[in-house]
Amino acid sequence: MKVLTEEFGDINSLLRVINSRKNNQVMSDTYSSKTGSEDFTGSSSYDEAVRLIRTGYVDILKDVKDKLSEITRQNKQFDSGFRPMPRNSIVGYVPNVPNAIRNIPESMINTNIVPQKRKTLSVVYSIEGNCNETVEFFIKTGTILLAAINTIERSGIQVKLSVAFMTSQQGSETTCPTVVIKNYGQRFDLQKVCFPLAHPSMLRRIGFKWLETTPQITESEFSFGYGRDPNDLKLLDKTFKDKFGKNTYVLNTHWIRSNNYSVEKLLNFLDFNKKDV
Repeated sequence: MKVLTEEFGDINSLLRVINSRKNNQVMSDTYSSKTGSEDFTGSSSYDEAVRLIRTGYVDILKDVKDKLSEITRQNKQFDSGFRPMPRNSIVGYVPNVPNAIRNIPESMINTNIVPQKRKTLSVVYSIEGNCNETVEFFIKTGTILLAAINTIERSGIQVKLSVAFMTSQQGSETTCPTVVIKNYGQRFDLQKVCFPLAHPSMLRRIGFKWLETTPQITESEFSFGYGRDPNDLKLLDKTFKDKFGKNTYVLNTHWIRSNNYSVEKLLNFLDFNKKDV
């Protein structure tokens, strides 16, 4: 099985590429990215999907924030121990009055941030779903992943999150392009990440547009239904561990559902408590 990938460093790079390419030979007369119904895609048009991915998907923002707050309260024990400690110094941001009166050189208070080696892990999340999957399915699975990663980052581990937005299979070819939506050290912009994590148009418009324009595919059957969900996560896991390193974890929407939408099971899958992450 041949795995066809294309990695994008951010959303803008992804949109710039797919919007500049013409349809490939396999998909030359197919434009499902632009003709899909709103009931199916969750958006009225491809242009609306592009606008949402750029400006943010706000419809579910309150629900996502409420869910994150709930899980944060349940997992206070995972708070990071990294706290910058104030100390007396020659320079600083506020005077230490007693030291200044006594003419001690260290008469300012400063915060000494000591560089520390941080544990890291990389997550590749595939948003998969056949034509029968509802809008709510994508929202629910994406919210669970976001909650788990938020918990991991609060423990002091830095996470890189990539979304595989057109994971499909036909004949001897499996497609799995990815886009980075959060890099190591970056904070989550919830309004921006809600679309690639939880909106069906990430697959059914943006993903379809990639499949229609990528020059990599040769299997003609892709034009009849855009392929099917791959059934072998192990193949994708090996592919991305080879690309991104051993601390890379690959999962999809179906994995989250089959594990009862459990944040705890997802944390275990990501080896949250492993010492050498």
